[in-house]
Amino acid sequence: MKRLTISLKFQERYGGKFVAMKGQRVLASGRTYGALERKLARLKLTGEDIEIMHVSRPDVICVY
Repeated sequence: MKRLTISLKFQERYGGKFVAMKGQRVLASGRTYGALERKLARLKLTGEDIEIMHVSRPDVICVY
């Protein structure tokens, strides 16, 4: 899996949402994983090359 650097602008736009990405391009986003799945199905976007991730809000600090 490639490491993706998240910019503040990206976090402000997608923070708190699930996003589906192919490379560096956002294909769809949704507030819940289910909403994102429905959007992807409606757009007929499937495949192993699509990565799904949750984007933290800019005001949240994640400690791993």
